[in-house]
Amino acid sequence: MRTRNYKTLRGMVSQAYSREINFNDFKAGQFHHDRLGWVNFRLPESERQKAYEMFASAIYSNGKANVYKLMRYDGKKYGILARLTIICKYYGFRGDYCAGQDYPSEIRTIQKIFREN
Repeated sequence: MRTRNYKTLRGMVSQAYSREINFNDFKAGQFHHDRLGWVNFRLPESERQKAYEMFASAIYSNGKANVYKLMRYDGKKYGILARLTIICKYYGFRGDYCAGQDYPSEIRTIQKIFREN
């Protein structure tokens, strides 16, 4: 796989297929590029910190206090974590969670995964 260097998180997400990157792929250091297919990426540490803050804001009411839990996560790639994404659309750039049928239960499950790691 190719490795691409990015200066900003927004620039990287804007080149991703469907303009979003999920938590599992971000943690693995790869994403599906719009034209090149799967690529590895490198980001400055400050931009990685921003990404984890966006992921945390999607699942915690006080996201900045829980960023460390996401940064140090090294467990399995659960499918529920793939629905935790950073989205760059025409209305903005933010962290998001795409819930199934029971949003509160799914958020509690994700919080438990990060808490027990």
